[in-house]
Amino acid sequence: MLAALPVCVLDLLLGYADQNASFSIDICDLRMMRRFMIFRGNDLLGYVGSDDAWPCEPFEPTEAFHQVASLFAEEHELAMKSAELSMTSHAEEANELMAGADRVLNEILKPGVRFHHMDGSFAFDCIGISIAEGRVCWR
Repeated sequence: MLAALPVCVLDLLLGYADQNASFSIDICDLRMMRRFMIFRGNDLLGYVGSDDAWPCEPFEPTEAFHQVASLFAEEHELAMKSAELSMTSHAEEANELMAGADRVLNEILKPGVRFHHMDGSFAFDCIGISIAEGRVCWR
């Protein structure tokens, strides 16, 4: 649970912060520090942050994401069900679910998904993305 807190908040809680430090709790704001913008076509879906938690990275959605959130939820649900079934003797059903997840992922990726660094220094295209439970994974 503590690992989910920003380092500066942990320092304050654990007494590691310099007592004479001239920062306020505003610097330790619980909003994530944005690293990348995620575009689907021309729509800004949200922002990728950075933390030490696993899996994936924190995701901050925009209004555009809410318009396609059901696609991401469907892909995630199908992939999770497939993973559960693949651990049993239901391999054929697991493969069918994963094929369904791949079809939804292709629909998500169809307009192109691109990450842009916040400072504009570089960008890259995605060949796979999953957004669920406030986290984003990509490749």
